[in-house]
Amino acid sequence: MSKAFSYDGVIVFAAPRTGSTFLVEMLTHVLQAKHKKDTFKNLYEVFESSSAFTSSWDPITVDRYEWIPRPYINGVLYQRLHRLSTANIIPVFKIFMQDFEGENYKIYENLFSSARYFKIILNRYDVTSQIISYVLSKYSNIWHIRNQTMRNQYEENSNKKFEVDLDHVYYIGRNIINLYAWQLFNDTVTSIWYEDLPAVEIPELQISRHDTLSYESDQQKMNSNHVERLKATATNALEVLTEISKLERSISKVRDMVRNKNATA
Repeated sequence: MSKAFSYDGVIVFAAPRTGSTFLVEMLTHVLQAKHKKDTFKNLYEVFESSSAFTSSWDPITVDRYEWIPRPYINGVLYQRLHRLSTANIIPVFKIFMQDFEGENYKIYENLFSSARYFKIILNRYDVTSQIISYVLSKYSNIWHIRNQTMRNQYEENSNKKFEVDLDHVYYIGRNIINLYAWQLFNDTVTSIWYEDLPAVEIPELQISRHDTLSYESDQQKMNSNHVERLKATATNALEVLTEISKLERSISKVRDMVRNKNATA
């Protein structure tokens, strides 16, 4: 029999295109199966500026056009944090590194430093594929594929030519290196790598590889053949790949330091 769940929630720290949505869904499913007396809920948009939560935890759009500056304090942020602290559920949610910028950090500091939440960092070793995947999703406007209709829309959008704004490349690169740098001095989190999914085990949560391998997701593979797809759709693909190569050389040094730290821990 599983022991009682001893945390108020699970937080996955990540950068975009690391499999964070998959991991949050998998953890929610596995934990709910193990702890039937508790109620676990995956909350992807806990810190999205466009959503607040209703009493039944349905997201309601309040800032569709992002007129509320992010990442600064606003009433929507307070509403979500208050809902988390007073709800009779155990939330499983992800946080991207940009959510720590500016005034947001002052709000989240106590929540994230608390031992009441189990914290995971999700990394992706293949930095080049991660950045290209972000760019392709950004311009196709498809982030996840769960059915044939979404697959068709993704293929249709992916055939459209576009010019990549290099700021988007630098944006994701900055998020990735910030996530790695943060891990160099933070020993209160469990590290997981995209390349190991789904076969991961988390003893602190009583989750075995058998648990994770038995999970069946409705997410479909996307953004494969990254370089070829980018070359076929981006009019400035060679320029983009040159900048990504520069970023990868810088990021890889910090990434390998984190990898070595994890291996010796």
